[in-house]
Amino acid sequence: MLTPRCGVSATAGPDHFRPGDKIVEASSDSGYVMTQAFVTPSGERKLLLVNKRDREFEISLPESGGVRIETIDLKTGSNPPAASSIAGSTFKLGGFGVAAVTLAK
Repeated sequence: MLTPRCGVSATAGPDHFRPGDKIVEASSDSGYVMTQAFVTPSGERKLLLVNKRDREFEISLPESGGVRIETIDLKTGSNPPAASSIAGSTFKLGGFGVAAVTLAK
């Protein structure tokens, strides 16, 4: 489980990333957003994104359509993660936000 410094409830880890998921190479243009990619045993592709700054960043994904995102940040506070789907290939990750992204198969 992630341990936040800013008092945000960190539930993006155990619900999305499990034993058996393979860590694969990922990169980020920003030194302020940490990116880690995973492939599940069933072939599902997932990203874990962590914004280390107190400002919003626009995130560009490698593909578009059918992307599911669950985010916790300063706006969600201790509430459950905000869930959304995006049709395009970009979304905004809030200050000190953590996002679990599931890419389309």
